[in-house]
Amino acid sequence: MPPSAFDTARLAFEAGLAAQQAGRLDEAATQYRASLAALPGRPSTLTNLGATLLAQGHAGEALALLQQATEAAPTHAEAWAHLGEAWLAHSQPAQALQAYTRLLTLPAIGSAAQPRAALRQAECLARLGRLEEAAVAADALVQRHADWGEAWLLAGSLRKDLGRFEAAAEALQQAQSLGENADQAAYAGWLLAGLRGAHDAEAPPLPPPGYVEALFDGYAADFDRHLDELEYSAPELLLGGLVGRRYARALDLGCGTGLVGRVVRPLVDRLEGLDVSAAMLERARATGAYDGLHQAELLAHLQQQAAGSVDLVLAADVFIYVGVLDAVFAAVRRVLAPGGVFAFSIEEAPSGIDFELRATARYAHSARHLGELAARHGLVAHAREARATLRLEQRQPVAGLVMWLAPAPGHFDRLSANGFS
Repeated sequence: MPPSAFDTARLAFEAGLAAQQAGRLDEAATQYRASLAALPGRPSTLTNLGATLLAQGHAGEALALLQQATEAAPTHAEAWAHLGEAWLAHSQPAQALQAYTRLLTLPAIGSAAQPRAALRQAECLARLGRLEEAAVAADALVQRHADWGEAWLLAGSLRKDLGRFEAAAEALQQAQSLGENADQAAYAGWLLAGLRGAHDAEAPPLPPPGYVEALFDGYAADFDRHLDELEYSAPELLLGGLVGRRYARALDLGCGTGLVGRVVRPLVDRLEGLDVSAAMLERARATGAYDGLHQAELLAHLQQQAAGSVDLVLAADVFIYVGVLDAVFAAVRRVLAPGGVFAFSIEEAPSGIDFELRATARYAHSARHLGELAARHGLVAHAREARATLRLEQRQPVAGLVMWLAPAPGHFDRLSANGFS
């Protein structure tokens, strides 16, 4: 007797579960699809296939399946949990918040999953700018789970964003001591360094791995609106030293949603954008301003470009996430064509230091240090540097510096001539 549809679906589901648990995600997805083909609409299969696709980076298909699962089984806790993750992968914290809030009302959530759902709920509130509510939720979490480093890290981050620096430092020290992995401990230590105003040799040279990507993946949906509220002006400020000529090829470092691209597009024949955040790049792509977009780390991408191949390198509010700039200047100088321009903005630090990591978790650099870097790497002023307010922070102006540099006359030729010495 041939197996029934139920038996066929069950065997495929069990094979998919075994493959998923072993990390064989392609095989798991195939088996779950076979199970659904035999027995369509089964919530557990929809949920597991959605979770598998989400782990593979196919958030769009996962979202549809998980929505179907929650509609078919409104009390299926795992489906709601994965649906929240899918909405976050789509940079939709409002919808994710609804999913986690619903999840937390379910009696089937279980004591093990409840803290994670509450943490995600607080993170969604933070992404939506509801910092006070998020901080209350995070504080409640650390009171109930005092040995959970991740909860302390969120509490510390939120206290920092709310300007409660002493309380933030206490929470971050707890997070660092309870760090469940090296990345978490490094992140807590990095934020602590900012709260203490670390500079030069004391300050970490870069944020922890993945920090910038995660920050902007979660920020993409509301990025432009938020910058409008902050009266962000760096793109227009950069344009001031570029007008009066055209540029054959331009590279927009940390292009984000394309704010700089839209401003400089009329001056450029070919414009390429670079960012570590896939969500930001999707927004930039929608502007139509770019001829090419690349998801990559800034320095690695620059080092892959041919020498002398770029006429304009742009970096608007990018170096606030880079402490040590020596390698970046070297890489930019190498790719700049003769007569090219390197235009960037920075938060300005006092002249007595090279750079500092601030309590805002952003780096600031001094004009003196930038001048020394420029001279070291054969760059001179293309236009007079400009001091300006880059944006507002806690309703206070953020002092910045905009610089336009170009290869020093003859320096490019000397580099070429000495290449085989």
